[in-house]
Amino acid sequence: MSYKIECGENVMQEHSDEAKPATSCHVWWKPEVTGNVDLDSEFELSCTAVVSKREPCTYFALIGYHGGQSGGYGGIQEDEEGRNIFLFSVWDSPTSKTVSIGNNHDSECIIRRFGGEGVGMQCLLYKKWEIGQEIKQIIRGKYISGDEKSQTWHISCSFEVNGHKYEMATYEWSGESRPLPKPEFYSFVEDWNRQPNAQVYYYYGYPNFIYM
Repeated sequence: MSYKIECGENVMQEHSDEAKPATSCHVWWKPEVTGNVDLDSEFELSCTAVVSKREPCTYFALIGYHGGQSGGYGGIQEDEEGRNIFLFSVWDSPTSKTVSIGNNHDSECIIRRFGGEGVGMQCLLYKKWEIGQEIKQIIRGKYISGDEKSQTWHISCSFEVNGHKYEMATYEWSGESRPLPKPEFYSFVEDWNRQPNAQVYYYYGYPNFIYM
């Protein structure tokens, strides 16, 4: 399934007169398909990005989605010390906590609960990625069980860089409806250092997103 930007109205920039960090930039993607798309049993979202320049405290979120009064996202970061990170997070639903299951993830993955911008499960993997490389993220969802009141899904993620595949955590998510209600998702670039006296850390146009 291929995606495209739908006009400028799908691009949002967050402005604040008092913000020292660079303004975040979001883009929403919609499928170039007609008719209904079956999302009742499974889904797969993939994105490839090529970063042309980076600075510390930059988050290139390749895939984000909302659904079931919850959601998830993932991408690549560079932290304050210049370390490269792969990231995959899924929020709790209003009715259930998201949990990590299985052990097919990379042995160096750090899997933990998180809070702040919502509450849920987070998977971090400190691995090198380079400017100019194609970095592909895939998020997959698979329906496991459910009834008219609740659904349980397994949601997994992987990254592909320079011919190497990194498996992230697999989460079990339960909610009142499916986690991806429409075949749509979003991406964003963010300078996430929001501390006092933080400086601007990135310029617009760093990533080249390619959606499949």
